[in-house]
Amino acid sequence: MNNLNGFRGLLLSIWLASWILMCAIVLAAETIRHDQAIELNDRIEALMMLSPIWLTPLACFGAFWFPEDERHAARVAKLPPGRAAAALALTLPFLLLILVLTWSVVTTKFSVPSIVDLPSGDSFLERIGRVVKFAGLLSPLALTPTLWMTRRGKATRR
Repeated sequence: MNNLNGFRGLLLSIWLASWILMCAIVLAAETIRHDQAIELNDRIEALMMLSPIWLTPLACFGAFWFPEDERHAARVAKLPPGRAAAALALTLPFLLLILVLTWSVVTTKFSVPSIVDLPSGDSFLERIGRVVKFAGLLSPLALTPTLWMTRRGKATRR
């Protein structure tokens, strides 16, 4: 993929697929855990906490899909291979790490033997809150490609 339009589409697809996967992990927590320890209200709250990590870049890339003149300009704008590699190197590990952390929160084994409530200590939502804080810490790096590819508008402006 050597044009900006195609690469924007690729990154949009990566962000969108990872957001859908995160939503599936959180919403399927009851099925994944087999113990009903995480109620639907907590899963919905977790989605509201986690989704902003994805929605900003999705909105940025999505906004460039609608103006036809922007897509045309981006089709002819060449994307240096080094920038494409750097964008993937910053984006993919970030998304994978956040997904792994979310999975680990959802699948945490609790030590309360006969009840389905979360153990004393950190609740599910407190743990999700820490994932969100960690994502916020790393987001300037992960969002650098999004910023670079969407900051100019008309793709051919230099």
